[in-house]
Amino acid sequence: ALWHVTKSAFPMPGERFTVPFDLALAVDKGREPLHLTRARDDEALLRDAEFAPLFKCMGVSGVLAIYSALLAERHVLFVSSSYVRLCSCIHASMAMIYPFVWQHILVAILPESWIDYVTAPMPFVLGIDDSLLERVLELPIEESLLIVKIDTGEIAEVVSAASS
Repeated sequence: ALWHVTKSAFPMPGERFTVPFDLALAVDKGREPLHLTRARDDEALLRDAEFAPLFKCMGVSGVLAIYSALLAERHVLFVSSSYVRLCSCIHASMAMIYPFVWQHILVAILPESWIDYVTAPMPFVLGIDDSLLERVLELPIEESLLIVKIDTGEIAEVVSAASS
């Protein structure tokens, strides 16, 4: 079914297109076709995002790790002592997944009183001050957590005992 879509003309911004399901291969033969709309170019986050700080702090391999984690809808925690750097890197990361849009929890600067959000079972992108990291690591994390340390350019993964 997707092969037919790849052979058709690329839709114009804002244009709706249909992805038909191949009824011979579909498990659910009554399945409706998938209707998608290409985002308008003026709605893209790319034009307002500054990618230089993200690449400067994390390098290419770090940015690719963040990108793959976001596309896989994982738990991602950004950590920095600078709120400006924290917001800038999170904003660039969100713009990087265009034309996709992050549909889950996103809190660029998580207040200390909300620190328990790190234990949420659903995907999230959170930003915290580096002074809160030790406290986060003491929490009962149910899923694996990708920790992006912006100030040092490090990426760490915390895997809970439940998910291993």
